[in-house]
Amino acid sequence: MTQTEQDNADERRRRLLKGALGASSVMTLGYGGPLAAASLGCIAKVDGGYPAGTAQFFIGPTPPSTPAGGNWAWKMVEVNRYQSNGNGVQDGFAVGGVVYRANDPSVVIPNAVLKTNGVNGYPKTAWVLAYFDYAGNEIGTYPTYTAQGDGFAPAVSSCLSSVNPGIVVNYMFGG
Repeated sequence: MTQTEQDNADERRRRLLKGALGASSVMTLGYGGPLAAASLGCIAKVDGGYPAGTAQFFIGPTPPSTPAGGNWAWKMVEVNRYQSNGNGVQDGFAVGGVVYRANDPSVVIPNAVLKTNGVNGYPKTAWVLAYFDYAGNEIGTYPTYTAQGDGFAPAVSSCLSSVNPGIVVNYMFGG
């Protein structure tokens, strides 16, 4: 009887070891760490300097040209005519439900009411610099977001293509 119990114990041990070896061969680790680190460096990279201050806003049919080599992502906005608190009509553009002055995009037009467009070339095409998280997803645009924020940055087309290939079709690229 003792011999039979020992045989059962040996058999159970063999099955346990065999199962443990099989499980360890199935569990593998991918190369996620290096890829994530490369993505972080790519988005945060500043290639030739990105536009700063009010240069993150540009009125024109296309984003500004890129003499220094930085091919930054820009998003289109429309410049319209707005009335504000009875203080006359101003050119402005809306980002995230807030209207900013076109001649000084750091200034909000309070209580802006859209005026009739379609005369004198309105609405006009303008561009704001887009900002991305480290996975290559847009988190917002200037003037709501700027380079002083933590965890986001402007990005160039080659960087976005490597991190999030499908996103590049939504932007124009330039200085």
